[in-house]
Amino acid sequence: MKTKFCNIGFLFAILLGSLFSCSQEDTNPDSRYMDLIKGKLDCMNMPRPEDSFDYPVYPGMEEWASYPTLNLQMAVCQIPSSILDSMSTQAVVQAIWEHPLFTDIAKDEGNYKSGFENIIAKTNAYKELLMREDGARCLLERYRKVKFVSGQELLPKALEILLSQEVLYQLSYPERIDLMRSILKEKDRTEISTLFLTGQIMYGVYFLPLIEDLKSDEILSAFLETSASGQIGGRQLDIINTNAELFCTYQNDNFEDMIKDRLDCMNMSRPKGSFNYYVYPGMKEWSVFTATWQMVSTSQVPEPLLKGMSTQAVIQAIWEYPFFIEIGFQFDHYVVSFRNIIEPLNAYKELLLRKDAAYCLLERYRLVHSIAAEIWHPKALEILFSQEAFLSQLDYKEKKEVVRLAFEKDQIRQDNPAHANSLTREISWFLIGRVMRNAEYAPFMKEMEANEALRVFLDTSFLDRRVSVYEQSRVLLRKIIDYGEQFIKE
Repeated sequence: MKTKFCNIGFLFAILLGSLFSCSQEDTNPDSRYMDLIKGKLDCMNMPRPEDSFDYPVYPGMEEWASYPTLNLQMAVCQIPSSILDSMSTQAVVQAIWEHPLFTDIAKDEGNYKSGFENIIAKTNAYKELLMREDGARCLLERYRKVKFVSGQELLPKALEILLSQEVLYQLSYPERIDLMRSILKEKDRTEISTLFLTGQIMYGVYFLPLIEDLKSDEILSAFLETSASGQIGGRQLDIINTNAELFCTYQNDNFEDMIKDRLDCMNMSRPKGSFNYYVYPGMKEWSVFTATWQMVSTSQVPEPLLKGMSTQAVIQAIWEYPFFIEIGFQFDHYVVSFRNIIEPLNAYKELLLRKDAAYCLLERYRLVHSIAAEIWHPKALEILFSQEAFLSQLDYKEKKEVVRLAFEKDQIRQDNPAHANSLTREISWFLIGRVMRNAEYAPFMKEMEANEALRVFLDTSFLDRRVSVYEQSRVLLRKIIDYGEQFIKE
């Protein structure tokens, strides 16, 4: 009996030793990796994201010697897409931060651009970062926390170079101002990487005072275009820093004067907490834009402000959006225009999350002037209101009120010779038709089943205007009017 007990104990000891050995083998690679990136982790001054990726081969490991060329090193450091897709944005940033070649982009002060394009821009982690809406904001969070660590002097510089690239365009104008303020307060502005980032913050939104200075300074202009810093001196430092100070103090205090007609058209007070766009049509800064994307990127409301705004203030941001009224300019293509112009707007995305959005839109629709200097705003409001997400928030009685208001406002315009018989009347019929469809008004739903042109119009806002069939289109609109009149009398 004693022998049997000893044998069992001996076997248990062997099994336990085997398990311990396996455990050691499993954790050893992880601990070795963490030892190799310790300096990078210390420099972060923030916790490593839980879903961070551990590179299987890393400088300091014997296996790294098997990848002697840049191409081989880049290839072995690509992250499997199945893993990358599921990583948090901070973990994606972490993958770039821990990339074996990340700090290489900061080694040549006169050639940051080339170093970035040849290394980090080719990683699938950076490409993934560009696809994340919060990519730049996660970089910004890291930049504010990063600290100087002996032996890791290139890491903060590499982060500044990374932040100064295409991902910077994700930041709105106010967010750029916040970033600039933190640079002026906390960073060494004589560092070339800091100077480059400072310039890119302003250059990316075509800050007019800087643009004017660049016209007379080819050295600084070349630096911001190519990162060539060989001839950068005191004059260039002064230009950047002077403009940076000005950039941070800029405020559009005259904004309400610029949008007076838009405010008059509302027939209601501008909501408390409304956002003043920093750059707007009519300003010199706006006139230097050469591409639509530049105008759009400066017309996004900062997310932290947006989340704290009332629903009416969110609608106001859409109402005052420089391109809002353009959704009504293309007859028969209102749906496409809305999709291209309004749907990408972060204020619109926020409005979709508000449960009182339709109530606030209805309140505004009741008050808006049918005839005003800004003739397009009431029509653009009807297109905005016609979205299914908002109509579905209304009860049946409120839907009938929308239709009644649409008829009343149309009649006011018809009684005014300057507005009578405008093609924009079709926007009102479009809204009325969509309301009845959303309400599942039985007579109208039956008409829709038998009328393909009506279904197409409500889905796409398209009307066939060819002479041969235009009369049929007029009949279609007349049907919407007739059913609308029946709907409100029901």
